[in-house]
Amino acid sequence: MKPDRHAHRAAIAGIAAFFVLPAALAKSEQGFRLIAEPYATGSPRFDGPVAAPGDGWSDSAVDGVESGAVAQPVFSTTVKTQQTPWLRVHFAAHQLGDGGYLMLTSALDGQTQRLDAASLPIWQNTSAIFNGDEVQIDLYAGPGDTGVYFTVDHLLVADPEDFAFGFSPEPGTQIETSICGDFDDRSGSNDPRVGRLFFGGCTGWLVHNGAALTAGHCGTPDGNIMGVIEFNVPLSSSNGVPFAAPVNDQYPVTGVMASESGGEGADYAVFSVGPNSNTGLFPHRSQGFFHMTSAVPVEGTTLRVTGYGIDPFPSGTGGAGAPCCDWDDDGACDFSCNSRNLTQQTDTGSCDDCLAGTAIEHTVDTMPANSGSPVIWNSIDVAIAIHAQGGCDTVFSDFDNAGTWLGYGPLSTSLQNFLPNRVWLDAASPQTIRTGHVLRAFRNIAETAQSAPSGSTIAIVTGNYPAASGNAATFNRPMTLTAHLGTVRLGN
Repeated sequence: MKPDRHAHRAAIAGIAAFFVLPAALAKSEQGFRLIAEPYATGSPRFDGPVAAPGDGWSDSAVDGVESGAVAQPVFSTTVKTQQTPWLRVHFAAHQLGDGGYLMLTSALDGQTQRLDAASLPIWQNTSAIFNGDEVQIDLYAGPGDTGVYFTVDHLLVADPEDFAFGFSPEPGTQIETSICGDFDDRSGSNDPRVGRLFFGGCTGWLVHNGAALTAGHCGTPDGNIMGVIEFNVPLSSSNGVPFAAPVNDQYPVTGVMASESGGEGADYAVFSVGPNSNTGLFPHRSQGFFHMTSAVPVEGTTLRVTGYGIDPFPSGTGGAGAPCCDWDDDGACDFSCNSRNLTQQTDTGSCDDCLAGTAIEHTVDTMPANSGSPVIWNSIDVAIAIHAQGGCDTVFSDFDNAGTWLGYGPLSTSLQNFLPNRVWLDAASPQTIRTGHVLRAFRNIAETAQSAPSGSTIAIVTGNYPAASGNAATFNRPMTLTAHLGTVRLGN
């Protein structure tokens, strides 16, 4: 029998440090941070200069040209601050007309974002994440549009005392690194289905019903997940300060459908993600997604965890602006992050005791900010859990890391209800008992035709369904077949 693990460890959670900087003032208001328990942080204050807005910043409405087929630039300004590696622009109000839009451009790397009257609310009236401390904003007015304008009231910028992703435990807190052995065996990876939650210090990922998943403790106390999920993240600086992903690989978090932060085996969030404002694509179309199952592998099965954990091994260059990345037993912060910090890494390990209550226990190396990562049945590349707790280390060698099993009742129900009233068909389903539930999807048309109730809407997950695999059948009652998230090929 193993000792009580809960008495020896704290849940691993990432923290994104940022605060609000009024765009038209030289001095900021009191800032704030989002935190994921059990860490606690202060409320830093920044008194650095801000570029003064030019004439027409917030109250000069502009008319478009009377004729012409395309929108024309009618106003331009720049927002700028100092001592920040990244910023986001918040628009208090806007009137862009039928054909107008805003074009934002980073002075550092030239990344651009197009926002119009339809996409701005989806992005919660806030821009994408731009690297650097200066963004140009150009206002375009459509033909015949009158009185177009925008108002910028504040910027979201990195905390200058703890850039971008600082981790600040209370003094004396022992933080367990969740490395299952003597060495950190994670390696760099580029799975397009796994993203970084920029303002949550956690990992999120895409699944076959159109939802995104992470750990429940990655949100705010009311279950909200703020900000952006970003994919194809570049390497960080040599001292661990992360850079934002290309704007075309950033997507707004639009809502949390269900969330629980109840500790091991009950720690999850199911959330929705909006389209990229430049491409118009939802991430499931451009990044792909994981198939899911509630099946449980046998003990010793190889599992994989892919996510955006911190990295102090080997130590980075440190210096001014470096984030905290590692602690000794006294809880002191070490500025040791390296260029892999908060970039995507992956590792494999074994399923140890596999299902313990409603938790999948594993020995895959993880670090803080891996919270929310997919726990993957490696041989079939299907997700079975959401990584949420750490405890595997060289001191308490009998402890394992753990994730919330997708078959956990409330999570399973939430996944099924994300798109309600669907019967699921997925050729990748590994289940032996298949009911049409999103985690127990039918595998072929023949099963579906035989077992699905009359009047069902069948959600067919993107893929090929050849006739030889049971995808030739006769329907003797009405059903609606829908191709879900992409192209479906039935038969030959």
